[in-house]
Amino acid sequence: MERQRKTIWKNRRLFIISILLFAILFIPIPSHVNGGPSAYRAVIYTVYSYSIFDGDRYWSGIRIDLFNRTVFDNVQAVWEVP
Repeated sequence: MERQRKTIWKNRRLFIISILLFAILFIPIPSHVNGGPSAYRAVIYTVYSYSIFDGDRYWSGIRIDLFNRTVFDNVQAVWEVP
């Protein structure tokens, strides 16, 4: 009977630790820089949201980095500003 209780507590601790690790690795934290892209950073990935005007061009799109390598990038320069 006592072994079952210890096993149940071990399983619960393992489950709680797994949930906390998941939260640390995957929950993004927003960071914004004036005049730059908005970034949502987690330990494993980063998502950049571009909406920038730099004089004669307007940049728009998103870029996704996974383990500091770009896996998706659709940032485009729009030459004619509406």
